Amino acid sequence: MHSVQPTLSVVADQVARQPQALRSYLNEAQPEAPPGSLFVGAGDSYAASSIASYLSSMRHWALDPYELISDAGVATGRTVYFVTVSGNTASSVSAVNATKEVSKRRVAITANAKGKIADVVDEAIFIPYGYAPRLPGTLSFSLSLLALLKSGCSPFECNFLSVDSRARRDAKKLLFSDKGTTYFMGNSAAFPIGQYSALKLNECLGARAQAERLEEFGHAPVFSLRKGDAVNVFCAFDPLRKGQKLAVSLRKKGFDATAILPYGSNRVEQAFYLIFLAQLAVLRKTKTIGRSRPYFVDAKGKLAISNSIIY
Repeated sequence: MHSVQPTLSVVADQVARQPQALRSYLNEAQPEAPPGSLFVGAGDSYAASSIASYLSSMRHWALDPYELISDAGVATGRTVYFVTVSGNTASSVSAVNATKEVSKRRVAITANAKGKIADVVDEAIFIPYGYAPRLPGTLSFSLSLLALLKSGCSPFECNFLSVDSRARRDAKKLLFSDKGTTYFMGNSAAFPIGQYSALKLNECLGARAQAERLEEFGHAPVFSLRKGDAVNVFCAFDPLRKGQKLAVSLRKKGFDATAILPYGSNRVEQAFYLIFLAQLAVLRKTKTIGRSRPYFVDAKGKLAISNSIIY
């Protein structure tokens, strides 16, 4: 496998290729997940699992693999989908082994046929992505999420081209804090999309970012908010419109806040709109400050700590 350089231009190219790649993959047949299946992943893959769980109307549950290792009995009689692009996430491989005697079936969703997880599961679903290490998950994340949705939420439609076009127009609306914390807030599926957005900001800029649920923010985290922080409120999946009210309240008190209104004809389109929006906005911000590579690639000490936990 040839080496892919972890430059920002490579990331931008993967983001640009998403609409066509996702549209093509959506048309590929995939078996439906039995009700009550578990979606298991860490990092980006946990965010994807959580989004898919919410979009399935909670017909399937999302778990971190270490949670499953801690209580493998949760998998009793269930089909478990393990999401790991690299196929080498240590906790996911351990979770596969921990659930061997109790689960009904263990399925990997991965991009790497040579990954460790492919050797220990009962079945593998390979997303159409040429695995390359040291890249922040963009196209790989979207394809992993789509694989989960195809299993857990079919049938559905998504006009990826339209969603991408609108996200490119709106990406400048996201706010970023230069010295404080950037918040991403949302309800239901918008909350794990906020988690994913925060992860991209951590990876690409090394900046402080945090996701919060709309309801929970007002109970206590609001009291840690500082002038200079930035608040992005994702208003999809928000039936009581708390997000718009929150953004208005924050601005009235002198805080930087923006409300990102929903876009899309269905829940899947609304989710991918926010995902594309976050990816494009983070890329735009990273270019603005003059970085040519994602921050984490050159943060050798921190990267070593990360690798020691993940692999």
